[in-house]
Amino acid sequence: MARNVDLVDYSRQRELDSRLVGIKDTTHFILGCGGIGYWLGIQLAMLGASNFVLVDGDKLEASNLNRLPVPQTWIGHNKALALSNMIHFLRPLCTVTVIQQHASVENIGLFLGVAGDLASRLHHSLNTWDCTDNARIQKVIYKAAKDVSYYTKLGYEGMEVGCYNNFNIWIDEATYQPGYRTSNANAVTSSIAAGLGIFYRGLGLAQDNNINLETLVRGNYVQRE
Repeated sequence: MARNVDLVDYSRQRELDSRLVGIKDTTHFILGCGGIGYWLGIQLAMLGASNFVLVDGDKLEASNLNRLPVPQTWIGHNKALALSNMIHFLRPLCTVTVIQQHASVENIGLFLGVAGDLASRLHHSLNTWDCTDNARIQKVIYKAAKDVSYYTKLGYEGMEVGCYNNFNIWIDEATYQPGYRTSNANAVTSSIAAGLGIFYRGLGLAQDNNINLETLVRGNYVQRE
């Protein structure tokens, strides 16, 4: 099948398209392509986004497969490259730039420049999505990205998800350790966090939000007689 033919019919989401901004005609700069970032890229591409800059220096491990829709044969592949491959599998016409490095104080300006140049050439806005799991780096990304792009931090833990516009996190430098420390990472919450983040950004919400999915479900559950 020719790669230059778009066969996707988006007519069934036309009303949603009219309500959401910052999805199409936007360059999506995703930092962290693990749990949330991977689902975020897939959902954005399926909604019609077509331009991405993906950043991640990690490789897929067996422990990632409980929440990422990837073949087991991809273990050992770079996460950003794996997401790029999946986006191109679903939407061959997408433009995806892959940076197989971790974001850091030294390179975040360069990475933002790459994403910003792409957005400028396409006359796009720039969305920065921080899906990293290191609070020190999150502070760096927030400081660098908040004034030059639409910044959103997404996070999850067990049944809780968070969407933030103003994520200048405080940490105790003496005791902080990066990375996840629990076994609560799962496919359901990570994919929901990505979807909620898209709606959060697309609806232009400014306040920071933490949502407990268990409380939400139990609070709206009506038992049938």
